[in-house]
Amino acid sequence: MKSFIHGILFLYCLTSFAEPARASHKTDADLLITKESFLPGHRKNTLSKLQDDDSISISFQSYGCFHATASKILINKQDGKYYASLYDVKLEYATANSFTTMVPRVDSILKTVALTKVNIDDFIRFERGLGIVRDNGCTTIDSYQFRSKYRNLDRTDGSCSWGGFNFLRKSFFGEIELVN
Repeated sequence: MKSFIHGILFLYCLTSFAEPARASHKTDADLLITKESFLPGHRKNTLSKLQDDDSISISFQSYGCFHATASKILINKQDGKYYASLYDVKLEYATANSFTTMVPRVDSILKTVALTKVNIDDFIRFERGLGIVRDNGCTTIDSYQFRSKYRNLDRTDGSCSWGGFNFLRKSFFGEIELVN
């Protein structure tokens, strides 16, 4: 950081999940900065805490004016390696006390992959972003349930701009059509 003392620092804010901010100054040095870098404990992540046979479950539901979808990613650690499975979750109507809602019922596995270094970095970005999602009044509501023995987190994103689950799904599994 000493080189920044005598330089001019320009910061550009993050405008979407996939775009990192860039910083530069009078010398040719560039520094990659993301908004997650400023969060307390930004170097810690749940994936790094997993022991063999531990898992992380990320359940996702998205509801909007013209859609209702649900998916789940299950990450396991086996023999020191990480594996991710993508599940399609069927939503069914359920009525209780004269109130009808859609609830997740059946999981079917779509694909399982071994995670690469890029996938692990993308998971860390996802987990950091999940800690700061917010409701900005969008008609599409994305709900996240993050479960492991090291961290449990429920978040609702109504920003219409983050798209964290889709980012993570595409990173891990590529373009895959969901059946919902």
